[in-house]
Amino acid sequence: MSGTGFAYPNLFGKTLPAPAPRWAGNAKYNFIGGHNDRTLIPVEGLIEATAAVLRREGPELALYGMGLGPQGYPGLRRFVADKVKRWRGIDAGPDDVLITQGSGQAIDLVNAVLLEPGDTVILEEFTYQGYLNNLRRLGVKMVAAPLDEDGIRLGTLPACNSPM
Repeated sequence: MSGTGFAYPNLFGKTLPAPAPRWAGNAKYNFIGGHNDRTLIPVEGLIEATAAVLRREGPELALYGMGLGPQGYPGLRRFVADKVKRWRGIDAGPDDVLITQGSGQAIDLVNAVLLEPGDTVILEEFTYQGYLNNLRRLGVKMVAAPLDEDGIRLGTLPACNSPM
């Protein structure tokens, strides 16, 4: 780097991980979210549902829920509360529902509430890297449970539990 340039590396945190390799396309088996079977996506149903909600609540939705509180859009929270009551018999109101930006944020919030540094978390031997990164940040010990074609081999859990 020449003496006249700006030295960006001096601004980076000391614990910054190495840069990710350049993207060269998806892996053969891609477990990142959003890679559904395209033939199973109900496009017409999504168009109809989106149009109905936008006609009914469009101006409010266009404001990104500003001023509506941190729990998420009240209309969606009411919808979710009504649905879990109908489908599962769970008597919850909109104030009992928190809308997150996705499952990763939801799991991260639950982990932040329930886990302390040094706690042990048993998880699948092969799991989502983003989840592992979040657990590392929390300072928990991770123990991988072996898998078979049905998921975690339940018979191995006592051995996974022994170092705790």
